[in-house]
Amino acid sequence: MLESRLRGRSEDSPEQIRRRLDVARREVEVSGTYDYLVVNDDLDTCVAEVRGIVLAERARVARRWPLVTALLEQFRHRGIDAARQE
Repeated sequence: MLESRLRGRSEDSPEQIRRRLDVARREVEVSGTYDYLVVNDDLDTCVAEVRGIVLAERARVARRWPLVTALLEQFRHRGIDAARQE
């Protein structure tokens, strides 16, 4: 698929195509170590997948831990205030 696309564009020399195919092969070989895999064969699909990845990464607990800590602190203060009012 990739090779025919590269050759069909007629923009790269045979050496450049070979190098790009070598890089692609190595990337596929190690793809099991990636957290996400986006195959660049349809632009709209790729954009949607990358947007989904960005949203998922933003929602990770580790990234939002300061918010969790602030909320816990608010609960603690409310607990102390509520105990004093009783």
